[in-house]
Amino acid sequence: MEILNLIQGSPEWHKERRDCDGTASEAPVMMGASPKMKRDELLAMRKFGTEKEISDYVQKFLFDKGHEYEAMARPIAEAEIGEDLYPVTGKKTVEGLVLLGSFDGLTMLADIGWEHKMFNESLAQSVRNKLLDPEYYWQLEQLLLLSGAEKFKFTVSDGTEENKESMWYYPIKGRAEELITGWHQFKKDKKTYKLLKVKPEVVAQKQDTLPAVFVQVNGEISVENNLEVFSTALIKYVNGINHEPKSDQDFAELENAVKVLKKAEESLAAAEENALAQTASVSDMRRLVAENKKLARDNRLAAEKTVKTQKAIVKREIVHAAKLNLDKHIDALLSELQGQTFISVEEFSEAIKGKRTIESIHNAVNTELAQRKIEANETAGLIRGNLNTYNEMAANYQFLFNDLSSIIESDPDHFKLVIESRINGHKKTEQERLDKEREQIRLEEERKAKAKIEAEAKVEQKRIDDENERLRIEEENEVIAKTREEQPPKTEEPTKPISEVKDIQADVGNDPVNVKPGRKIRKPIPSGEQIVNVLANHFDTKGERIISWLQNIDLEQLSNKYEKAS
Repeated sequence: MEILNLIQGSPEWHKERRDCDGTASEAPVMMGASPKMKRDELLAMRKFGTEKEISDYVQKFLFDKGHEYEAMARPIAEAEIGEDLYPVTGKKTVEGLVLLGSFDGLTMLADIGWEHKMFNESLAQSVRNKLLDPEYYWQLEQLLLLSGAEKFKFTVSDGTEENKESMWYYPIKGRAEELITGWHQFKKDKKTYKLLKVKPEVVAQKQDTLPAVFVQVNGEISVENNLEVFSTALIKYVNGINHEPKSDQDFAELENAVKVLKKAEESLAAAEENALAQTASVSDMRRLVAENKKLARDNRLAAEKTVKTQKAIVKREIVHAAKLNLDKHIDALLSELQGQTFISVEEFSEAIKGKRTIESIHNAVNTELAQRKIEANETAGLIRGNLNTYNEMAANYQFLFNDLSSIIESDPDHFKLVIESRINGHKKTEQERLDKEREQIRLEEERKAKAKIEAEAKVEQKRIDDENERLRIEEENEVIAKTREEQPPKTEEPTKPISEVKDIQADVGNDPVNVKPGRKIRKPIPSGEQIVNVLANHFDTKGERIISWLQNIDLEQLSNKYEKAS
């Protein structure tokens, strides 16, 4: 914050106020929260450089008295705070806005501020309740924004300890942003503001008056009156009534016409009664009276209806124009929000309740319109910030936010937390899915590898078995061939099949004495059991298998083979 070495109230001080975009004391007015000045008045002052006239009474008994009480209360506040307080004027540029503030008191380090108001019981009670109205807290928010102070001591007093109430005010989250948005909107409104003719009081202009009605009865049949003159004047007056009022002046004149016509009705009725009291038959007079009474009454009722109807029409036109203005403003904001929308609550009808003049209706609607624009700007700013966060964090996860429109107006911290939570949850779920898929793939690979090994083992085992079988067959064939080679020469007696061979004693016996000299001893024929045992030992297998092999031998074919060989 830039400290300006200015004296409050000096020409230089006033120039700085005019050149800035807004002062702290104007903040409540700009926000439509001040009962002392209307927002349109402030717009006019800022637009055309005018200043609100201050009466001598207000200057003496409010401003001068307020400065006196402030000076008396300063030492008390310094004692309570424990530091000296310095009245300063500060200026700071915030988001392109040049804002100004006059501090009743600021510590040397600018970490604590002090604001003093003249004592009144209503404000004192608010301070006791630690609850300030917007009329006061918007000023404090701007002073806090400018100075960067931690807190402000808000005091209401008459400069004495007896009539003094104080409270600490700390910046409220969101209010500074709302204040800045408000000043931006005020700056826009100032460019397009058109000065309305403001009149202290609307009074109907002087109009033609109707002549007084008199009816005088002379004798029994002579009636003197000025009803013809009155009729002419009444018709002229009625023809001059404006039945389409637009301004407060028009409405004032039409309402005055109602009063004039009402008085004409009453005068005619009184004249008729007076004449009837004087004579029993005055038909002409009564006809004229009746016609004029009807003319006056009909136009009075029409004027009353017009006042009511036309004022309602003007109100509707003002409200409708404000709604169109707000819609246009919101449409411009929505064009920047990537298809997101929001709803702005229109409270124009509520704002004009109890407003009697066109000027007050205009001011109430304009103030409400500004507030709605400020709120729309804040909402759009919130959405814009959240969209930036969304685009930055969730660019690849938009499928997780089909409900974006329902959460886009959330607090930024909460919105960011929602995005992080959903993305992290999705990542966790996706990781679990991938881990599960990888595990399934791993198990499948293991199964395939195991199946492959088993298949290869089966193939190898089959190869080994086939090889063993081949070798076995070869060995069997060799044994059979060898066995046949070792068989004795064929005798005249047919050889019995091996399977039928039984153990027999050699025909020469075992006694060598019986062997004839010069004769070769023939080995004994082996028994079937011996043959089986020999083959089993040779092939390292069981006897049952040898018997099975022997049973499958085609002995006749084998015998023929050996016969040919011999």
